[in-house]
Amino acid sequence: FADGLFNEEPIADTIDRISENYYEDENCEYDDEENIKDGENDPIALDLPTKSLFIYNREHVSEEAILNTWILSSLVCDFKEGSGVLPTSDFSNFRGLQQLEINPGKIECSDFAILYGELPCEEQKKILKNSKFIISINTHIDESDPSHLILPLPSYLEIKGTAIADDGRITYFENPKKSDIFNKLLTQFKDVGLLNEKQTDPIYWLNKAKKYLANKTDKKKMTDQQLNDYLSTIEKVKFDIPKLHNVQKIKIEMMRKITKQ
Repeated sequence: FADGLFNEEPIADTIDRISENYYEDENCEYDDEENIKDGENDPIALDLPTKSLFIYNREHVSEEAILNTWILSSLVCDFKEGSGVLPTSDFSNFRGLQQLEINPGKIECSDFAILYGELPCEEQKKILKNSKFIISINTHIDESDPSHLILPLPSYLEIKGTAIADDGRITYFENPKKSDIFNKLLTQFKDVGLLNEKQTDPIYWLNKAKKYLANKTDKKKMTDQQLNDYLSTIEKVKFDIPKLHNVQKIKIEMMRKITKQ
């Protein structure tokens, strides 16, 4: 659901109990003691407006839960703009895959497996980890990646192509490296007097960026109070804060000390 997640019992049963609050099913019998013990089948009352939007992921719920979601939405929503049901998917180009008749399959243990742009969930890893050789093609390195070989994957900022969004819209990707927008901005800044002739050359800014990245920043350790000031408000920090990988660990230790006090 958009506003809540109910994990106490199967999603399909939860939706069904919410639906019962909105209509009376003449065919439903409530006299069975087994059904009404401990109030476990009592309807769940929710005050949902007609502008409610129900969201589900087709890879993570059963067909029964999907059917119940549509039944509940038909009782609640007016199905005008901003109201109704929004099916989502783990696959960003799901409609495009459907057009090519490529259907998602189940994770299986195999001699050779390829992960492209996505990592398996914990349940899938239990099956996949016994595969003999796994290749992951991704935009970044993830510590939970079970693959034996990681290959770089261009992000949407580095490619030119077309994708069909889950709601049917067509999305276009353009390679920013080949864009002339930056050059046009430099020219406009020169025309209004913000830049001189030398500064309108993109190479000028490229060299500046390389020089900045080459500068080494002295690492300084932070006390608990300095870290607290940094996390609370940036204005209180009086020195350059090093971007260290252990900042999160320091934060956790600090929170533990505060909790003990």
